[in-house]
Amino acid sequence: CKECSGTPLTCTVCEDGYTINEKTRICECSIENCLVCSDSVCKECKDGFTLDNDGLKCKEKDKLSPGAIAGIVIGVLLLFLLLLLLITILVVVAVSMALSHKKKSSASGGKLECKEEEEMGMVGASGHGAGEEEDTAAPPGAES
Repeated sequence: CKECSGTPLTCTVCEDGYTINEKTRICECSIENCLVCSDSVCKECKDGFTLDNDGLKCKEKDKLSPGAIAGIVIGVLLLFLLLLLLITILVVVAVSMALSHKKKSSASGGKLECKEEEEMGMVGASGHGAGEEEDTAAPPGAES
């Protein structure tokens, strides 16, 4: 309080940066949510508030800064795009393998090629599939 008057004493003029509360007649900082003022500038804000750069305002503390929020959004988008790319690659590989197998199967008349049969362990010592007997007859069109 810069000047007081009356009985009991009440403030009539406040220091710079303070205003008189009409109900209590006490000088309070004129900057909303400011705890300590000096020369019309806030020096310290109440809990839950942060001082603006110029000291003329106390603003509510942000839970996350705009930069942090932007970073999180960009990170999530990049992760989503990477996942989408991975799924696309897997689908393309699976489809191309299926088409390749289908072409091989149709080219050999629906039967697996010998190489594939060997890999699957289906070819016996005679070179024929398991359970097959050796065909001694000449192929059609061959002279005997």
